[in-house]
Amino acid sequence: MTDLYEGSTSTAYDSLNQSAATLKSFKVTSVLNAVRRIYGGSVDYASAWGASARKAVSFTAELGINTTSKADVYDVYATAGALMMERRWRILARGSRLTTQSEVQLLTMSTAGGAATGGTFTLSFQGATTTALPYNESSANVQTALRALATIGSPNVTVSGSAGGPYTVTFASALANQPQLLIQAQTSLVTGPGSPYTMAITRSTPGGQLKTLTIDGRVRFHVVNIGDIDGEHIYTVEGVYVKDPVANSGTGTDLKVSLLNGVATQLSV
Repeated sequence: MTDLYEGSTSTAYDSLNQSAATLKSFKVTSVLNAVRRIYGGSVDYASAWGASARKAVSFTAELGINTTSKADVYDVYATAGALMMERRWRILARGSRLTTQSEVQLLTMSTAGGAATGGTFTLSFQGATTTALPYNESSANVQTALRALATIGSPNVTVSGSAGGPYTVTFASALANQPQLLIQAQTSLVTGPGSPYTMAITRSTPGGQLKTLTIDGRVRFHVVNIGDIDGEHIYTVEGVYVKDPVANSGTGTDLKVSLLNGVATQLSV
């Protein structure tokens, strides 16, 4: 969930519009180019050592532009080629909403080849495992089984959904508003025409308050068309961050990075 906001160098950062192009990837690299120097005084001999340096910040991005979004983005992506172009960019990386939220996980039994007709499954959380549950267990009984785990307890989860799933597990009370590990399932004893069965467990709402990273800067770049994928033209954008005299008003700040602090969380599944 990383977005690109961009505009001409005459546009204020807070007025940049979100680009209609799809931002596939973004990587920024910062290198400190330090040169050791000898300093002298009024007499002609070395009296001190020091280092003179400045940051070199480069980046690589991949943008996807289709026939619909092409009309809404600047043609620099489609026509720049080897020409160096300058824009103002804002990269906004965020995990989810900015308010604190409780974790929600979705448990779905596979039905490829046919729905399950018998057998049992178990659920585990942080090393603790439930008793065997019928393949078509009710959500109320799944909730009871999860609350019986020492690693969860009552009333720290609620479970809703149809018998046999999908089950929606919402962490609550003492486990609310914080990141959680994924529940694990063991389904080898579930039987039916689709055997062997698996249970997909996904994090539909990550828990906690997620950090948001914003990078504002003036970029100089060129683009290369690297191919067409699923109806989009994919361009590699390679460039560097450069000093923006208008934004910086003569100060030495060329790049502004803002991090919204939040509780630690996990986004991978």
